[in-house]
Amino acid sequence: MTGKEIVQLFVVLFFVGCEAQCPPLWTQWQDHCYMYIGTPAMNWREAEAYCIENGAHLASIHSGEENTFILEMWRKSRDEKTWFENTFWKTMSVKSRVPFVYIGLNDIDDNGNFKWSDGTPYDYGHDMWLRRNPETANTKLGLLEDGVMMWDRKSHMGRWNDVNSRSKHLRGPSICKRPV
Repeated sequence: MTGKEIVQLFVVLFFVGCEAQCPPLWTQWQDHCYMYIGTPAMNWREAEAYCIENGAHLASIHSGEENTFILEMWRKSRDEKTWFENTFWKTMSVKSRVPFVYIGLNDIDDNGNFKWSDGTPYDYGHDMWLRRNPETANTKLGLLEDGVMMWDRKSHMGRWNDVNSRSKHLRGPSICKRPV
C-alpha cells in the first residue's frame, strides 16, 4: 500500500468507527442498541438474565415506531434453528418458524401492574395486547402469566401476550436493548 492509500484507509475506518456507537452484532436505532438472540432459545427469565449479562435488558417499547422497528428487526434476524417440536405450534398460522419474541414488559413484582425490566415507564402499548390479554393467570394450568412476548402470527402481527416467565415449553428468541 502506498502512503496515500494508508491515509485514505485510516480516514474511512475513523469515520466508520465514529458512526458505529453500538458493539458488534448490535443494531442502533435512535439512541439505543438492540440485539436479537435466537439461539439459545430461552424462557422470559432466562432471556432477561442473558440480556443483563450483556449490559442490557429485554427490550422496552415506547412508541409505535419502536414497536415496528423491533418487529422488523426480529423478522430480518430470525434463524431457522429455533423451533418447537410440539405439534401445537406446527398447526399455528405463523409468519415464520418462530411465532414470538420476548420483550421486557412484565408484572413479576406486582401481579397485574406491568413495568419494563429496564425501569423505564410503561407509557406505550396499552392497546398492543392480544384479545383477552393481559391475563394475570392461566386458570387452566394454574400458572402466573408474568412475562410478555410479541407475536408474529398473520392476524396478530406485533401484538403482545403475557405468558409464564418460567415456562419450560415457551422457549424462544428475545430482543435485548441498551443505551448507546
